[in-house]
Amino acid sequence: MAPKKANELQIRSDKSQFAGWKFAGVISIFFAFIGLYVHQRLHHVPDLPEFDPDFWFGPGIKPKSVDESIRDFKIDISADILDDWKARLELPSRLRKPLEDVGFEYGFNTDYLSKVRKHWLENYSWGKEQEKLNKYPQFKTQINGMDIHFQRIKPSDFGRTVTNDKPVLPLLLLHGWPGSFVEFQKAIPLLMDTSDSPFDLELIIPSLPGYGFSDPASKPGLGDTEVAIVMNNLMTRLKFDKYYLQGGDWGAAITNIMSTLYPDRILGAHVNMAAVASGRNFLNWGLAAILPKSWFMDPEQVFMMFPMGEKLKTLMLEFGYMHLQSTKPDTVGLPPLESEVNYSLDDMLTNVMVYWVTNSITTSMRLYSESMNIRNLGYAIDEIPCHVPYGAAVFPHEIFMHPETFLADKFKNIVSYQVMPRGGHFAAFEEPELLSDHVKKFIGLVEESRVSAEKKNS
Repeated sequence: MAPKKANELQIRSDKSQFAGWKFAGVISIFFAFIGLYVHQRLHHVPDLPEFDPDFWFGPGIKPKSVDESIRDFKIDISADILDDWKARLELPSRLRKPLEDVGFEYGFNTDYLSKVRKHWLENYSWGKEQEKLNKYPQFKTQINGMDIHFQRIKPSDFGRTVTNDKPVLPLLLLHGWPGSFVEFQKAIPLLMDTSDSPFDLELIIPSLPGYGFSDPASKPGLGDTEVAIVMNNLMTRLKFDKYYLQGGDWGAAITNIMSTLYPDRILGAHVNMAAVASGRNFLNWGLAAILPKSWFMDPEQVFMMFPMGEKLKTLMLEFGYMHLQSTKPDTVGLPPLESEVNYSLDDMLTNVMVYWVTNSITTSMRLYSESMNIRNLGYAIDEIPCHVPYGAAVFPHEIFMHPETFLADKFKNIVSYQVMPRGGHFAAFEEPELLSDHVKKFIGLVEESRVSAEKKNS
């Protein structure tokens, strides 16, 4: 080969190698910056968002003088509303027959729905259920422009005299969708039985804004973060400086938010839907799919997140309603009034009746669209560490649950995390004893630690 041609080939080779190294260098720098960005995003702690606690979601402009009275309330549904309900239920059914050999895979089984409808018409008594709901004291008070309905149950309602030997601890119980304050009724006497505890409880059980007997917002923007502020304002109205929290479904999300916004007021937070949607948890979930799962979670809790495909399929199937309600809540405000007939037990039918007689199915679903949006997600509450004492009762048939290590990404003081032997999403309905026992156990552990710390510092 001629020297000149060989030199040209060498020069081309050198240029090619240089271009290759240059490309590799650019790619390396690019991924280095991406890695740095991801690292910073995953380890960046957002600032705690600031809110005006006196925002107004009532009709019109906020008046100069706000009604702060606490009024007695009793459920008394008019005959006209009940006659309308019965007339609609008696209309000829146009339900399609379900496919053969299927249960509830395609939605609610219409054969079973017909049986529930028959029971609802022939055996169910709203009068008796209304009497049960009026058993414990109920009130209404205006918070942020909305009348908020709540039950307030004291030890004296169970014939007990308060003494200095047993402190009375406030416990705010928060429901979700499609639940209501009804779901806690079976748990009330169980929670109030503190004969084996060094404390008494005072229960506050509100209806969330737009649910049941609480007013809906008259203006857009009432997401779960704003509801958390409303609930804290309610406790302020009731003159509780510090209190405990318990919640499931939306109640769990609101509990997590309140614990983050008001750590100096929350004595302890307990949930029965244990999940934290932080970026780090999504990353860890993905990594656990390709790396040893024991690096990321207790082997006994792997079932909560894996098999990943099965879990994602379940979420997609079960959360279909969530997508619709997050985008067009008013569109589906009518059909659930029929589809909610899927509850067969009287207490579940009573829960449905609370939505019907208050015409609150549409307003309740707006919480999805007001919470699952850029504005609300931008608060990044799940990315902010929380040091409030935290407890989780994990029921095995819950739709969405996280192992303890995932919760610890946010909650740095997990006092009690327990996987229950049975039960699902509506824990207070399904397993009131299991839930109540764990709540009291959790509060007992927190109080023991708190009293011990006070003695040590005194």
